[in-house]
Parts: sequence; C-alpha cells; structure tokens
Amino acid sequence: MTARPLGTRWALLAPACSGAGGVALVLTGPSLAGRLLLMLASVLLLLVYRRLWRRQPGPALLAQATGASSWYAATLLWLAGFTVPEIVPWLATFVVATIAGERLELAHLGLPRNGTPWFLAALATLTAGATATALWPTVGTTGSTSTPAPSPRTR
Repeated sequence: MTARPLGTRWALLAPACSGAGGVALVLTGPSLAGRLLLMLASVLLLLVYRRLWRRQPGPALLAQATGASSWYAATLLWLAGFTVPEIVPWLATFVVATIAGERLELAHLGLPRNGTPWFLAALATLTAGATATALWPTVGTTGSTSTPAPSPRTR
C-alpha cells in the first residue's frame, strides 16, 4: 500500500514512525519515545485502513484493520507496563491477521462461497485468544513449578 493510490502523503507517516520507533528502541532500549512512536505508527495505520474502508469495505481489509488494532493494543499494553512476553499474543495477532488479510485479497477469486464466514470466524477466534491472554494471564499456568511474575495489573 502506498500513499499515492490513497491520494494523500500523510499515510507515509505510518511506516516512517514505525521505522523511527524501531531505531529509537535499538539505540535507547525500551524508551518511552520508541514506544510512543510505535503507538503513533499503529494509529496512523488504522487511519489508513479507515480511509481504505470507505472506498471498498470487505473481509480482507477487516482482517488487516484487525491486525492494526492488535498492534495498537500491544503498544497501549506496553505503555501501561505490561512486559514484552505479555504482549506477544497481540503482536502475533497483528502479523497473522495482516498477512491473512493480504492472502485473502490475493485468493478472493478462488475462495469458496462459504470461505468468508470461516475466515471471519478464525479471525474472531484469533482476536479472542489475544484478548483472553490480557484478561486471564495465568490461565494455563496452573500446575507449574515456577511462580509467574506479578503482572503490572496486580502490583
């Protein structure tokens, strides 16, 4: 996706902020500036998808926007004090949903008639799983011999 087909240059700020945020994190560690730049990049990406949605809504774009929303959620959780391992499900949802949406766009002509509802159900399940990890972080850890570190929500 480029700014030219979208008809605006501000869309180029999303990858620029993402790159700058990545560089800031490499140079300074998990700094506030790097985290804020990544959050801004995710917000700008959501605005790009909103603009595209007005042109041509569809399940592929919904998946990509879900991915961007997951990235935004990950940055908010990181800014709120969650650790990187705690936000990995959100980041994985960003990558998986974005790629799935792009693949759906490419395969749309060959997709069976009932393929779209199944795709949307899988997307909802993926997002629900990421949400569950934030709401119930200790589920699945019972019986473990090690004590999980307290999350920022219980400190």
